[in-house]
Amino acid sequence: MIRQILLEVEGSPTPHFDGIVRIEGYENQVVQHHVSLLVDAGFIPAIELHDQSSPEGYWLQDPQLTCDGHEFLNSIKDPTTWEKTKSGLKQVGNWSLPVITKVAASVVLQQLKEAKFLPD
Repeated sequence: MIRQILLEVEGSPTPHFDGIVRIEGYENQVVQHHVSLLVDAGFIPAIELHDQSSPEGYWLQDPQLTCDGHEFLNSIKDPTTWEKTKSGLKQVGNWSLPVITKVAASVVLQQLKEAKFLPD
């Protein structure tokens, strides 16, 4: 879901984005929990909502990714790279952001080696 949220934020033109991330097929509370993880990681800036009339939790005033958010998304944006990353994560059973980042980076490095852009 983290990848979906980052893709949604990256692809949302500011004037047409109401500030709340919604992912079809997921409850808002689940999505907002993952948004909070991305905010804590410094991948997206957001304003935390504490108003009970706004159960969403976070509002993206100016939907954008931070530099770290762009870097992370670029490492998992390609569907083939993402599938290989998920495969590696399933083997170790750890889906924390630091582990996802390292596994994705190793997948990309392996792809570069296979394409002969890096020495073995």
